[in-house]
Amino acid sequence: MTYYNEQYVVRTPTLISSLLNKFIIQIACGSKHMLALSSDHKVYSWGSGDFGVLGHGGETGVNKPQLIRALIGEDIVFITCGEFNSGAISILGRPYLWGNGKFGRLGNFVL
Repeated sequence: MTYYNEQYVVRTPTLISSLLNKFIIQIACGSKHMLALSSDHKVYSWGSGDFGVLGHGGETGVNKPQLIRALIGEDIVFITCGEFNSGAISILGRPYLWGNGKFGRLGNFVL
């Protein structure tokens, strides 16, 4: 049984042209979304926007990397993705989490 659409399968490493002029130092993979961290501490996201995992303020998906504006000026040094959430850590050690907060997994809601 096939769980994916064959037209979207890429079987060899392919350059992400929209990140070509960025110096990417880390990539994080979620279930249906991706994050990229550039050397100038900017975070880009793309893929499914379910639960707001892309950090663009909505749930709309995007098919190429877009800058997460909410993190501009935060000097991000690490990124991570879960199945339904995303995270980043600033150079000052400040943790940022977004996406599905069910069960308190984002750490900022009282159950």
